[in-house]
Amino acid sequence: MEIRKLLTTEIDEAMQLSLRVFMECGSDDFDDEGLKTFTDFLSSKPLINDLNIYGAIENDKIIGVLAMKNKGRHVSLFFVEKAYHGKGVGRRLFQYVISQSGPLCITVNSSTYAVKVYKRLGFRETDTVQTRDGLIFVPMVYNPKE
Repeated sequence: MEIRKLLTTEIDEAMQLSLRVFMECGSDDFDDEGLKTFTDFLSSKPLINDLNIYGAIENDKIIGVLAMKNKGRHVSLFFVEKAYHGKGVGRRLFQYVISQSGPLCITVNSSTYAVKVYKRLGFRETDTVQTRDGLIFVPMVYNPKE
């Protein structure tokens, strides 16, 4: 498996993976408004172009995506194909991003489905469950200095 920053030509495939996994695994965390919020974000070229997007690639296929904004300080997208859950793909993606950016404090608005995953990566909850624009999430932070 190769982990690297994605090429511009690979971004559409990464967004399709993100939507597919969002629909498969996060359905408890959004309603119709939330689905529209998420799909509008994925289709917004200015917002997507503002991200640093990394991928896990196996057999020329993207199997995982991690997109960062705010100079690597916030996770915007973090999705791994369901068939690869529990196989270390997400951990390798996260470790790669950390190796590129250094010891930054990183925030994320996690789906309730992914809270356990983020905790295993070293994140902690900073607030209770929130709802915004039809999306349910848990604010979390990764602080390597803690």
